[in-house]
Amino acid sequence: MQSFLEKSKERTSANDPPKTVNDPPKADAGPDVLIGLSCEITSSVAELVGIHSSDPDNNIVSYNWIAINRQLRYVLSDSLSSNAKVKVFCPGEYRFELTVTDAGGLSSKDTVLVNVKGTPGIPMQYDLDMTFTTRYTVGNYNYYDPWENPDSSYYTTTEVQGTDTLLPFGKLQISIYQYADTAALNDSIYNSVMNIMKGDYQFYLSGGWSVINFKKFIRSGGGPFAGTFTVGSSSAQTCIGGINTRLPPLAITGNLDVHSQTITLSIKGKVFF
Repeated sequence: MQSFLEKSKERTSANDPPKTVNDPPKADAGPDVLIGLSCEITSSVAELVGIHSSDPDNNIVSYNWIAINRQLRYVLSDSLSSNAKVKVFCPGEYRFELTVTDAGGLSSKDTVLVNVKGTPGIPMQYDLDMTFTTRYTVGNYNYYDPWENPDSSYYTTTEVQGTDTLLPFGKLQISIYQYADTAALNDSIYNSVMNIMKGDYQFYLSGGWSVINFKKFIRSGGGPFAGTFTVGSSSAQTCIGGINTRLPPLAITGNLDVHSQTITLSIKGKVFF
């Protein structure tokens, strides 16, 4: 049988506030980044991602990014935010350190590598190996030229757009645009342009000629296709004129479904950027 004193101690212990322990946060500077410089790309911007840092007490109060190897040329912005940006101007290995601090003053650090390949002003050869699935569109382009094409009253446009990733440039946007006559039985192609674009920069694979006539192919019911696209120009042209003419045409293969109006397109080959 408990005494009055023992019961009093028990009640006092039960009413005491729980003991608080401040656990340290965990910094996460994100995955390493690989980006490229090239002929027209004399600088490039990479994002430093620290948003996945964590704290068991949910009390992160500050983020701080600093460069470890400061001898390289860079501009660091938003350094006190979870995600920062760094603009680089020359090849090399840039290392950045993230410090995360919680409300109790405890902190944790992590580093990330930004690996910059290439040299500004010098074309680099890349191996394209891209595949994407997207919808294609067909529209009318009202234009009449009785001198060059007296049999046609307007053109039909066929456009394909998609995205894929090419290291070290990251996410790229691919666009193929063709227009053809609609009156002539052979559906002659009068323009066939392919562009590859990255952010504010554009790598043009344009002025080339696709042997795939998407207009006629759609009319015939679609299905698998194969052909080539000859690169007429790109960003590397500004450094060395005609540099891409040294390479064979890009190989294009895929499948077109006229019922869902979707196209799977693969582009393979070498090109200078």
